[in-house]
Amino acid sequence: MRPNTTPLYNLFRRSSILLVFFSLLILSCTTKNATWQRIEQNGILRVGLDPSYPPFENLLDDQLVGIDIDLLNAMGDGLGLTVQFDIIGYDGLYDALLTGRVDVLASALIIDETRTKEFAYSDSYFNAGQVLVTAVGSAIEQLDGQVVAVELGAGGHVVATERQKQGATFEIVVFDSAENALLALTQNKATVTLTDSVSARLFIAQHPNLQISDPAITVEPYALATRRADKQLLAKLNTRLQNLVQSGQLELIIERELVSEAAVAR
Repeated sequence: MRPNTTPLYNLFRRSSILLVFFSLLILSCTTKNATWQRIEQNGILRVGLDPSYPPFENLLDDQLVGIDIDLLNAMGDGLGLTVQFDIIGYDGLYDALLTGRVDVLASALIIDETRTKEFAYSDSYFNAGQVLVTAVGSAIEQLDGQVVAVELGAGGHVVATERQKQGATFEIVVFDSAENALLALTQNKATVTLTDSVSARLFIAQHPNLQISDPAITVEPYALATRRADKQLLAKLNTRLQNLVQSGQLELIIERELVSEAAVAR
């Protein structure tokens, strides 16, 4: 049978296609915004974390403390929301987000490009990459010509070894911990220490005669995670995060928790 090609039929067919298209579009927009609408209506932002990584999150005397806790509470205040923390084992964080148990993950998460099909990340709020630590006043910004203290097998050791293979000329001195690699600076056993920025900032909190040289040697950005479909929620989080950065409040939160954790660890 030949297809119906009458003008009336073609008009009906085109109208049906448009109706389906706009229905799908409306459904898509509703899905993208449903999470934020529910959060805004209930006034509660559900946040998943694993409190086993101070100074970012820790359970101290049954109280959640750390950079991520203070950051999310500050974000909640700015958005007019109460933050409800849900303690989840690290391996179960993304499953909890995917199944809707929580709305956001805040657990010192490094942006993982392999997960971006299902999840989206906020702007970074902390760079946990490798940094150079030097004496205050030093103008050293690179490894060449230096005596570089590193922790055996740690990221700094890997980076230093790779740089040597690429032709950089410097001496590597290996220690059994990040703390001892940093102490080497104060004992004139090295001219610089290459370590992660968390260890560096914790140590410097108790040793103000040391500094971190800019720029960082590597970048390991920590970020919040949401479901990929929750675009409106992610936009709200990023806007509030930018406000905290611009006001200096984010750096105050980080500095306060680093100093506090360094005092506990001492």
